[in-house]
Amino acid sequence: MNKFIGWKTFNDRLALLVLVGIPVLWALSGRGTITLAPEVVGALIATWTLIVQLYFRRHEIENGTPPTVGTPATLLPEPKPGGP
Repeated sequence: MNKFIGWKTFNDRLALLVLVGIPVLWALSGRGTITLAPEVVGALIATWTLIVQLYFRRHEIENGTPPTVGTPATLLPEPKPGGP
């Protein structure tokens, strides 16, 4: 599974845990098992969305597809010496 998704580092695995954990919290909140304040739900939505965007953009760059508009410059690969 790791070779297909690329979840190799601690940060990748932590992001995967968060990406799975947040929808679980939403489901528990929806069923009434736990109560989440609206502010917390908003923060969870923002966090989940940002992590998903980061990993999809990084996946595009690592696979050689051109980066999408708005890709942070820090995610772009270093230029190769001697050419574009």
